[in-house]
Amino acid sequence: MNADQEKFFLNFKEEMKSDTLEKLDKIKIFNEQGQELANGVTTLKDVLAESASAEWVDATTKKEIKFDIKPGTLEAGKKYKVVIDETVVNKEGEALSDSKRSITVSMPSIKDAEPKAVLARVVNDSVVITFDKDLEETNVSTKLFTVKTSTGKEVALEANAEVSGKNITLQQNPSSANKLDEELTYTVEVPANVVANKVFTNATNPAASSLKAQAQKDVAVKSMSAKFDRDVKDNKKADLLLTFDQRVKDELASGGEIVIEESGKKFTFKGSEVEYDVKDATGKTLRIKDVEENFVNKSDNDKKFTVKSSKSYTVKVVKETVQTDSTNAPKNKTDLKSTINGIDVSAPKLDEITLDSAEKIIVEFNKDIVASDLKAADVKVKGYQINNDGSFNKAGEMLQGSNQIKVSVSGNAITITPANDKIKFVTSETDFDLWLANDKIKGKNDVVASEEDLKYDTNIDVIDNAAPVMVGAIATKANELEITYSEAIEFKDNTDEKAAKQFTVEGAEYKNYATTAATATGKSVTLTFDKDLFEKDKDYSTVSVKYLKQDTYRVQETENDKKAAANQTLKGVKNTVN
Repeated sequence: MNADQEKFFLNFKEEMKSDTLEKLDKIKIFNEQGQELANGVTTLKDVLAESASAEWVDATTKKEIKFDIKPGTLEAGKKYKVVIDETVVNKEGEALSDSKRSITVSMPSIKDAEPKAVLARVVNDSVVITFDKDLEETNVSTKLFTVKTSTGKEVALEANAEVSGKNITLQQNPSSANKLDEELTYTVEVPANVVANKVFTNATNPAASSLKAQAQKDVAVKSMSAKFDRDVKDNKKADLLLTFDQRVKDELASGGEIVIEESGKKFTFKGSEVEYDVKDATGKTLRIKDVEENFVNKSDNDKKFTVKSSKSYTVKVVKETVQTDSTNAPKNKTDLKSTINGIDVSAPKLDEITLDSAEKIIVEFNKDIVASDLKAADVKVKGYQINNDGSFNKAGEMLQGSNQIKVSVSGNAITITPANDKIKFVTSETDFDLWLANDKIKGKNDVVASEEDLKYDTNIDVIDNAAPVMVGAIATKANELEITYSEAIEFKDNTDEKAAKQFTVEGAEYKNYATTAATATGKSVTLTFDKDLFEKDKDYSTVSVKYLKQDTYRVQETENDKKAAANQTLKGVKNTVN
């Protein structure tokens, strides 16, 4: 769902074939238990609004589609299971894997979907009540509505109200003893459950008892202030708030124009839809949603506007653009201007990773982050764990959870360290991998980082300050030991016999022996001994492998600046001798 609760989004996480847009009938939808829906809806084509069509969120990547939802097909507070048919394929013509063909989708809660009355106003011989969501357009009885003066005198209303968009219009009954008076302020009481959300028709309005309504005098707007505001439903978007000295209509006059100016560039509002700001009960503030989508530079191929926190802008409402919400609706007679500062609506993005050592990784973002709820379970990082019997995964594994890693947050960085001495991290950029949960990290502006913002790939800078370390050892033969390092290694001077002298084994079958050869291949060093140090079926989990560096023959990484392995003792040998 999008933040305005009228669009359905489906993200495939990979580029899809172009005809996916025409295959909504091949994408089935069930209830959370996988059963067919009682209302006869079986595929996303049934969910698609009439006269609407699906479209790509980004036509260049073709990873995500969106479409308008047909009212009444889905319910607030419910979860649905979406299953993609094998005939819906990626750009290579391949069906998605089983894990990618089924997803559970949550609708907004009933409370979040409730249309709430936020503004009331007297317009001629009517009271207009504005809600924060579009309403289902049905017949509404005015029987339980109350419009009264401060002294308790009620205004008689026509039997039925008119519902349109976000508004309910209560018409004054011509025979009412108490007529609407533009000099008075009225209290409006709205009963519960009289109107429903246009899309989620099972969500109805709560009662409202303290709305104040009054008429607006026939005076043209003379002044205006403006500011950017994060969208109340999607804080990654910036809206433009325009506050006037009079209450205005929530529509622009024909031919009107609103402009944002920046350093000689002129970005014009390309749309026509404006709405009352639900935070201002006076009706004097209009909200234009998503300025980066709706303001364009017409002299530069309709280039979209981008708001930046470091910039200042001039907002201009051109002469005869806004109309006072009164009987004759006079328009503003002059251009209205306001100078404003930009705001930061960007999410933190993964910026740089430092492999400090096999015991410390620093993950940095492009701005300070807030991640007070981040737990070790929300992070995966590639590394190695030596088990109690000395076994380990030679290829490395994704480590996660408090039994394997610790995480801490400071400023713009997350620091990852081992939970115990059995854990080591990968120390090579080419072998490194990372995953971060996308609902736990946000900026100080409260904008939450998305999966894309947190995605680790080859475009992320990795600083490799880490030297190779031993991560595990396997007795492959009675007189042979294979040691795995945290990255590809080599000997500085590959003289087998002399390089071998750097390694000793303690706690095996012999104390007096010689390490006669050592070879380095990939991430492994293979040692050969002059005696059988290991026997079949014995436990060597307490055996220690020691490395004492001799600089001429030292173990060093094969890439970057050839960082040398430090002196180290590794405890635990896995026995695979036959």
